[in-house]
Amino acid sequence: MGLTRHTASLGGKQGVRCNLLSPGVTLTASALATTTEEWRGEALASVRSPRLGKPEDMAAMVAFLFSDDAAFVNGQSFLVDGGAHFN
Repeated sequence: MGLTRHTASLGGKQGVRCNLLSPGVTLTASALATTTEEWRGEALASVRSPRLGKPEDMAAMVAFLFSDDAAFVNGQSFLVDGGAHFN
């Protein structure tokens, strides 16, 4: 997080934005192939969401951060983890 803020500070005046995405459990194809139903159930019990993450959840956040809608967002850390952690 410190490196993100530092990078945002160094490049901000030149229009460079730097933000941090911290994903939670994300059910990629590899994760589905290498984990058990039991493990996924335990992981689901640890989040405040009705499901675990999908790659599309991470992609949506990245797309937002690259969009004009996030033009004034710089030096921030985003937990995309279904509510598993709170700041």
